[in-house]
Amino acid sequence: MVFKEIFLEYFNELIFYRRIVISCFLVLGLVNILSSQKLEIIGTIKANTVNKVIADAVILLEGTKLKSDSNQEGTFKLTTNLKGNFILNISAEGYLTKRMPIILEEKFLMLGEIWLTKNISIDLEQNKILLTEAQLLDSEGENETFGVLSATRDIFLNRAAFDFGQLFFRGRGYDSRENLVLINGIPMNKIYNGRPEWNNWGGLNDVVRNREFSIGIQTSPYHFGGLFGTSHLETRPSSFRPGFRLSTSFSNRTYVGRIMGSFTRNTPNGFSYSFSASKRFAKQGYIDGTSYDAFSVFGSLEYAINPKSMIWITALMAQNRKGGRAAITDEVQALMGSRYNPYWGWQEGQIRNSRERIINEPLFIFNYSNSFGRFSLNLAASYQFGYLKKSRLGYFAAPNPDPVYYRNLPSFFINSPIGASFENAYMAKEGFIKNAQIQWPRFYITNSELLGREKASYLLYNDVNDNQYIRVNNTWNYINERGLSLDLGINYQQSKSHNYAQITDLFGATYHEDIDTFSMSRNDVEGELERGEEDIFKYNFNFISKGLNFFTQVNWTLKKWNMFLAFNYKWSQNQRIGNYQNERYIEASKGMSEILQFQTYGGKAGLTYFLNGRHWLSLDGLWLERPPTLENIFINPRENNNVVNSLNVERITGLDVNYYLRFPDLIGRITGYYTRFQDLTDINFFFVEAGVGSDFVQEVLTNQDRLHMGLELGIKYEFSSSINTSIAFALGKHVYANDPNLSINFDTLGDEEEIISTTGFKDLGKSYLKGYRLPTGPQMAFSLGLEYRDPKYWWVALKTNYFANNYINIAAINRTQSFLLNPETGLPFENITENRLATFLNKEALEDVYMLNLVGGKSWLLEGTYLSVFLSINNLLDTSFRSGGYEQSRNGNFGQFQEDNISDTPSFGPKYWYGFGRTYFLNLSISF
Repeated sequence: MVFKEIFLEYFNELIFYRRIVISCFLVLGLVNILSSQKLEIIGTIKANTVNKVIADAVILLEGTKLKSDSNQEGTFKLTTNLKGNFILNISAEGYLTKRMPIILEEKFLMLGEIWLTKNISIDLEQNKILLTEAQLLDSEGENETFGVLSATRDIFLNRAAFDFGQLFFRGRGYDSRENLVLINGIPMNKIYNGRPEWNNWGGLNDVVRNREFSIGIQTSPYHFGGLFGTSHLETRPSSFRPGFRLSTSFSNRTYVGRIMGSFTRNTPNGFSYSFSASKRFAKQGYIDGTSYDAFSVFGSLEYAINPKSMIWITALMAQNRKGGRAAITDEVQALMGSRYNPYWGWQEGQIRNSRERIINEPLFIFNYSNSFGRFSLNLAASYQFGYLKKSRLGYFAAPNPDPVYYRNLPSFFINSPIGASFENAYMAKEGFIKNAQIQWPRFYITNSELLGREKASYLLYNDVNDNQYIRVNNTWNYINERGLSLDLGINYQQSKSHNYAQITDLFGATYHEDIDTFSMSRNDVEGELERGEEDIFKYNFNFISKGLNFFTQVNWTLKKWNMFLAFNYKWSQNQRIGNYQNERYIEASKGMSEILQFQTYGGKAGLTYFLNGRHWLSLDGLWLERPPTLENIFINPRENNNVVNSLNVERITGLDVNYYLRFPDLIGRITGYYTRFQDLTDINFFFVEAGVGSDFVQEVLTNQDRLHMGLELGIKYEFSSSINTSIAFALGKHVYANDPNLSINFDTLGDEEEIISTTGFKDLGKSYLKGYRLPTGPQMAFSLGLEYRDPKYWWVALKTNYFANNYINIAAINRTQSFLLNPETGLPFENITENRLATFLNKEALEDVYMLNLVGGKSWLLEGTYLSVFLSINNLLDTSFRSGGYEQSRNGNFGQFQEDNISDTPSFGPKYWYGFGRTYFLNLSISF
């Protein structure tokens, strides 16, 4: 009986799976029947100047996924079941893109010879990429912009990068982690925060400009993708234009000078290789004291085993050292101007910045690709290592060295609780203006052994992240001539991050005592108390992370429809290993934390309907789970293993609706988007004087929801082959969608004069944020451009831009009930009214900004040698504006906040970043 039951169960399962298999074959058969009427488009691509064929040209039927490459004879063939009016897009490296209107009716469409014109103004796109380098995550704490925006020819995204980027515009209000960046199939987004580190390949513009970009929720053959799309950078030497290129640049933006060279060669025996190097430098950029020193090198070697199989190895390194800048209050800006930066000072006649950011993470990638029949395989493996360092000043039993420390400013004496002293305020003003920069020589005097001091009162140290990454990616792709494609991929990542503080300068002292300055407790109970230069101190721990990602997706293309369905599975594991036993966390600081594992799923689907070959609509939807990033898992990893309470998996739902139009003279896209982020976690660090006391705290926001919705528009119209105009418009509503829970974790209780060593946790309940705008850059942006291209290869473009609805970041702790409590009594303040509270806590919108940009260039072709000059002038009218900012959280109770805001110059008012005024960028290049 047992055998019979097992047999029947097995037989029933067999029948069940057999039905599934038969159903799948029936569906595929139906697709084949619907796709049976095939049309062939055939042509040959040639260069019109030398009458030679062009191999590897890309032929794309706009509005579809139908694409082909020309072979070594320059011929191509596209097979489709579509009928109607379409635009055929033909592009090749070094040639102007041709867009041909075609009509698909007969079984064959013979196009004959298609002639492409040499593009000797090719440096236009190259230099456009350079324009945004000042915004690529260079300024700590500032709003980020997407480097990916420069990777696409989409009209809206192109303008968002090169014009909207000046105000740190964020596409759809998203964080940069929402764009997935791949190099040769390897995901480059960091495990720690999910963001791509564009500085890892900064300065290598010649060899990272081959980019394939999918917009929004659309599919990519390389990965499930990010919410804002997937950007794939390919460094295969055979895909580069052969020859030598040298360029030099001059600017008054982030750097003042740059030189870059690259060389590529394809040999007859199947080998191709490419090299590139660049150097960028500045004693200081547009903002005072922001020194810049960067160099980059690249090499890649490829071997074609046969026309369909190849291997290549890539190595690159980009080291960047940049002086930081600070956000400043209105009070400081009124005294020193918008270029003022308190992070630097003079030392022996040289600018020295106390907040340098140094990054150097070399990357090595191995790739193998093969095509057999309708299948293609791509295998990639990479190893990356290196460091990220951020310097800062430390002080012990000595005055705060920050020039804009609140006790150094006039507002401290005006807002004094014992009454305003205008005489002292005037003296503070004069003293601040006279000593507005860091006084480096004073640190040596204070620490001097001649005064009998060996212990350092001042020191300079680096916060260091030593990182190692191993990544492996395997992708299979299948496509048939009837419009069906299937993509499968699996990706594995492993990282180890060693995090510590390292002393770099004791300013003449012999040692530093490694104790916490507020609690007077030891940071490393088991180690030496005295630490010298190059020693590790303060904190020392490791992060170990692993992740596995699997995706599969299928695409169908029918006569009037295109549809896709994709699925994603992700497994991740994180752990902290403490190397110090911290006296404030004896039990929870040293050793291994618990292992935190997450399994998440996601799916997306899309449907496109072709009204005809020149109009089509698409609807794309996404539902996604993902683990919180490593930076939002451990509350204070520098000191302990404690994990956020009630840690949740993030959930995202998104919907994009797109309308595309493609005519020979008019192209454009209109998009409506809706995205809901749920169960987000954020951790912030600051000193606060709140209803629960005064302390350095870790603020933890959990169960946070955000809503992003809006419209995007990008349209370009060509009046003639020489004149075109374009419009880009963005209107968004990016808001907090609920009232998240806020808790604070603290290490010490007391005030700055008397500290009681302790640790604790306090749940402050709801932070009433619902409806407040998110600090995502301008939520309304408009750009109108007019461009003229002369047949003699010079061109000029004028663009006018308008920005509005740009909001600063708010202090969440000021929107809790604890903000209303008097820290002396524990009871609510008596003089609070709803109107007064609303006035104090009203979300601040920055001023609207108008900006005019001018760009132009000239190119020459001289017997196979290409010369070009490119000039851009941004903010032509020298408009002064604030690009972003944030509320300070110091005043964590209503009484303190009210007292500080009695005057027009609060000591702890919002801090702002100021945008660049009139700037220029000039580039000269030669290639042959």
